[in-house]
Amino acid sequence: MSSLTSTQIMAPYKRGTLMSMRWLRRLVYGRGNGVHSPLAFALTHSLVRPYSRYYDYDLIESYAAPEAMLWYRVLARLRPAEVSYRLMDPRQREQLELMQTLAVSRLHPTGYRLLATDQVREAKDFLREKGRALVLLTEVRKNKESEREFIDYLMDEKHGGVVLDLYDCAIMLNNNHELYYYRTTL
Repeated sequence: MSSLTSTQIMAPYKRGTLMSMRWLRRLVYGRGNGVHSPLAFALTHSLVRPYSRYYDYDLIESYAAPEAMLWYRVLARLRPAEVSYRLMDPRQREQLELMQTLAVSRLHPTGYRLLATDQVREAKDFLREKGRALVLLTEVRKNKESEREFIDYLMDEKHGGVVLDLYDCAIMLNNNHELYYYRTTL
């Protein structure tokens, strides 16, 4: 697969444009529109924008951020063997750890290793290790430098996997030989 160009990567929308409104981005990119990979489509439908509510939603929906709710769905669905947090913001880390305690599953773990981080460099290192890994990359577009680092990672041809660009955050998997990049939104 050829490398991605910068026009294929979701750029931040300028303030005042139609696409800067979250509801319009959901209409265009939500529910897996344009996602051709069966794995990415399944992730979009079960994790990013599920059709049905998860069992503890009423308990946590009122105070959890959208990224924390996404992390809850990832933990409940994938039942990881290992979970790591490398976040700079202590409040965000606290919310994600709370979601982990609520999503504890009695089923056998699937063998996935999960990481929640706000640093692209840490995500790259984690995905290069052996085994199935998933990264929740938060604050993708918090400033120009972090956005540039994310785009450089996507344009690098030396890695493969699935990247779901959720505009404010991203889900990255390392299970393919080629890179598949899809846009969707929370």
